[in-house]
Amino acid sequence: MEARCEWGEQYSKTPLGRLRKLPKWMSSGAIAHTTAKNSPVQGAAADTIKLAMAKLFEDKENCPGNPRLNASVHDEVVLSVEEDHVEAAVEWVRSHMASAEREAVADPESPIVVDVEPKDSWA
Repeated sequence: MEARCEWGEQYSKTPLGRLRKLPKWMSSGAIAHTTAKNSPVQGAAADTIKLAMAKLFEDKENCPGNPRLNASVHDEVVLSVEEDHVEAAVEWVRSHMASAEREAVADPESPIVVDVEPKDSWA
């Protein structure tokens, strides 16, 4: 993750290469330090959840219990699955989310921990 200047523009970059132009402080013209530090981390998290949802959607035929995506909120994905297949679905989700995180941080060896909690209702 980095923040640098290219072609006269200041930007930060996620590990997957997504760029964010950095704001300048009005009084000094300096690049906003906090944004430069936080943006790559927050961008990697956003990349992770998007990749995770894509992986879950693309592989839904390989998960028992007919998984359905209900919602995504920040770093959480809410799925519905048939009750008899909850444990298999938990492992399926955990595997895809960890894979997405490793891809988003560009580190295939990263020790990722994913919390998956089955609930009777998402309300």
